[in-house]
Amino acid sequence: MAPFGLPPRKPTALFRPHLSLAYNNRSRPAAPVIEAVTALRGLPPVDLHVREVRLVELRREGRSYRWDVVRSLPLGCSPES
Repeated sequence: MAPFGLPPRKPTALFRPHLSLAYNNRSRPAAPVIEAVTALRGLPPVDLHVREVRLVELRREGRSYRWDVVRSLPLGCSPES
């Protein structure tokens, strides 16, 4: 992170970039959630136009997640332009 002007925080060896699709902030049985997501796996892929990527600093506050955008990076031109 230092080459990008960001202060080092926790070790990043275990960091796995990912895309979150849902957030659950309460206790509930996992089986219905797993069943719902499993059904979605059979859907065909879709095209997605990404205009910008944001690096966020994520933190937990109580039972909610909060984040601040650290950096934004535009990606090419939008299909409409």
